Amino acid sequence: MYIQTRFFIALLFGAFSAPALAQLSNYEKGLQSYEANKVEEAYIHLKNALQDNPDYLPAQILLAKILIDRRQYAMAENELDRAARKGADGDIIVELLGQALLAQAKYEQALNYANRMVLSDAGEVHYQLVQAQAHRALGNIGQAESIYRAIVLQQPLQLKANLGLAAVLLSQQQLDEAEQLLATIKSVASSDSQYWLLAGRAHYLRDDVQLALAAYQKAVELAPESVPALKALAITYYVDLANYDKAQQSVEQILAIAPNDPHAQLIKSNLLADLNQDSVADQVLMQLHSQLSRVDTQYLLKSSELLLIDSVTSYKLQKWEEASRKFETYLDKERDVNAAVMLADTYLQLELYPSALALLDGYKKELLDNLDQALILASLYVDYGKLYDSRHYLPQIEQRYPGAPSLLVLMAKSLTKRGQYDEALATLLRATDQSDRAYQYALATAYGNVGQPQQALAIVNELLQQEPNNQDHLLFKARLLVQLQQADEAEKIVAGLYQRTPDERNVAYAYASLLRAKGQPQQALSVIKPVTQAHSRDNQLWYLLAKIETDLGRVDEAVDILKEKVKGDRLTVTVELAKIYHQEGRFDDAMSMVDSALYQDPNNEEAAVLKAQMLIEQRDRKGADRVLAKLSRLWAENAARLVELSRMQRANQALTSAEQSLRQALALQPSSSIAFIELIELSLQQQKVSEAKSLLADFADLEGASAVYLEVLRGDVALAENKTEQALTHYQAAFKLDPLNVKSFTRMTQLSASAERQQQYAQLVEAQLDKQPHNDFMRHTLADFYLQHGQFDRAQHHLQLLLTQPVPDFRKAVALNNLAFIHIQKNNYPLAVSTSAQALQLLPQNAQFLDTHGWALTLNEQYSEGLGYLREAHVRESSEIEIRFHLAYALAKTGRQAEARALLQQLPDFPKGIAEQKFANELFSEIFVNSQK
Repeated sequence: MYIQTRFFIALLFGAFSAPALAQLSNYEKGLQSYEANKVEEAYIHLKNALQDNPDYLPAQILLAKILIDRRQYAMAENELDRAARKGADGDIIVELLGQALLAQAKYEQALNYANRMVLSDAGEVHYQLVQAQAHRALGNIGQAESIYRAIVLQQPLQLKANLGLAAVLLSQQQLDEAEQLLATIKSVASSDSQYWLLAGRAHYLRDDVQLALAAYQKAVELAPESVPALKALAITYYVDLANYDKAQQSVEQILAIAPNDPHAQLIKSNLLADLNQDSVADQVLMQLHSQLSRVDTQYLLKSSELLLIDSVTSYKLQKWEEASRKFETYLDKERDVNAAVMLADTYLQLELYPSALALLDGYKKELLDNLDQALILASLYVDYGKLYDSRHYLPQIEQRYPGAPSLLVLMAKSLTKRGQYDEALATLLRATDQSDRAYQYALATAYGNVGQPQQALAIVNELLQQEPNNQDHLLFKARLLVQLQQADEAEKIVAGLYQRTPDERNVAYAYASLLRAKGQPQQALSVIKPVTQAHSRDNQLWYLLAKIETDLGRVDEAVDILKEKVKGDRLTVTVELAKIYHQEGRFDDAMSMVDSALYQDPNNEEAAVLKAQMLIEQRDRKGADRVLAKLSRLWAENAARLVELSRMQRANQALTSAEQSLRQALALQPSSSIAFIELIELSLQQQKVSEAKSLLADFADLEGASAVYLEVLRGDVALAENKTEQALTHYQAAFKLDPLNVKSFTRMTQLSASAERQQQYAQLVEAQLDKQPHNDFMRHTLADFYLQHGQFDRAQHHLQLLLTQPVPDFRKAVALNNLAFIHIQKNNYPLAVSTSAQALQLLPQNAQFLDTHGWALTLNEQYSEGLGYLREAHVRESSEIEIRFHLAYALAKTGRQAEARALLQQLPDFPKGIAEQKFANELFSEIFVNSQK
């Protein structure tokens, strides 16, 4: 038995003693290499040791340490699990295993992984520290804090617990207690890199960037390969000091240690972009995006930091749909104002404006800590109809950031939306720093809104000297030129922009709108259609296209566009359909759409205005009064809209209500020129001449009151007092001050009908046309004046000049029709036929043009052809006396005397009252005299 036992031991010794010595040798070599920081060499020795004996626990645990250093956390976890199953001491592996689990975002598992381990008091503390970190990662800050405090209570100088507690306090902005704690442990912690990292964070929260930088540098000095310390250093250099070289050095150090660190790669991309190395920055981003796409989804969901980096990467690559999904997932886990702002911007890129507004509205308090971010929410309030919210939020921002130009710009925009233009301008003029270009642009807009386009134009011209090709500034200049009656110059600007950038959305929109305003819908269609197809999610483009299709008479196409192409904007579509039906005379359909819009939004102003207009047209004064009363409540604090309301009330013959609206507008905006002007006009309409004179005196005392309008209103008052000569003198004075003022020009034209005034009027207008040869409205009015007073040669001269200019189609058609009339008066019937045909080609459904062409054909003895056109003219305007007479004449010429007689019997005092007296007498004789013989 004894011999057998010794023999068995000898066998065991023979089997294992030599390899065991070899194992010891490989392990010791590995340990020596590890201590010498030769990690790869240590890794090889340890793998050799474990190959010889897979159960050698010291080698297995040291290998796990190396795997953690190499960030191969899953492999480290496997080694440590195997070591635990083989009986490794819990105190030895508890901290390492916890580290591996935390690094893999296995936070739930980290809360209970060591529940069955046998741990000493020290091991239990290590376990609790891991649990505290897991709670922090899961957002259970209170539980983490409780664990740290419990450990510190038992072991006041336990370093990791104190540092963990300090980190929690800093994260909760409990700065005083955190600083007190850091001061307490400094004597035992000053050689620890983590201590200096937290101290730097405390300094940073106190806005002492230099002390924070020094602390981060100390942290890196103590732990040169500490990635968190290097990140803090890189971010401070980059964000706070704009020291891109130092920041780049720190980032490269991180990537040398951890080549795939996502946060470092993201910082590197930002740095490169700021250094104008966009292509390299995009390469880094694409590499990071590819790397993150291979990460297990469940792992991503467990790591808020990785989830945020993944979201930001997609955002910076402008992968909007993808970024929105990722940010939404991240914000379901974390409350992060910066991420919310990026998600809101993503929504805006996707044109999901209500989503952006709803998101940021939930962060309104946090946004106040950053001016730019707070202004994003305020802008959304202003732009998307939440003016009530903006009126409360903007003062909160101003309290934090008084006098900030960007804030004043937005406050002015909000006031402008409420029609308080003077207040908007006054707000902007409060800025102490007026050099910012965005501010200057807003100031120009404000001047334009208060009726000072010249001042606005001067500012825009200065801006264009700095940026000659700025599209927004050029488009704004074009709008100002239109206000200044310089439409040709405006068109040159917009057309030039379109020639250079026909695919640019804003340029195409402006050019198509301009062409539409000029009465050239076909050209407008060719401009807007390709851009609309390229920007198929842009509802504003579809709306414009629908309006143009309506202009072209293609109502069904316009309706299809609104119903099929516009997405996510049911209310606006309903209102636009109502406008189309109203324009087409489909009253019931239009009213149905309006009522539907008001059901969706009882306070929709556009729908309410349209309903009021339709009820006024139907002479339903009571119904209109109800809608106008509602608008009065909605617009109670909007001076500009109250002026608009007064016009509708005047149209509804509710003059007292109109007066109240205008007085309310003046109370809101005492310097409102338009409210003063319209109130004076209303007083004259009500024959309250003395009241109008009193208001006119107040208006004259108003600072900046328009000299032109003063003269016009003085003319109106004089006219109301039957002082025609005095009135004409004022209108002429206004015309000399501003020849582009339509009212003074029109009134002057009306009062110059007498023979003694005609020559003075013609000389005045002819002289002005020499200065403004392209003013087609003035030239057309002068031509009409000559026509009315029988000066056919002068009228023909101006009409032919009009046809050589780029005038809208409808104005060209009117000129051609009037030329045809002149040819008729000169008995040149063939030329009248061809000229009226050209007019009719431009506007084929116009009753007056049909009449002119039919009459010219009839006088040219083309009776049957003329009769057809005259019948159609009569169908379109049966009450027009001249059309009835022309039709009766053609009927008589084609042997239809009975039908002609029936028409003529409807004309009172025939043949009197007919302009073509010779033909009227001829027809009277033929129908009523000769037929009775």
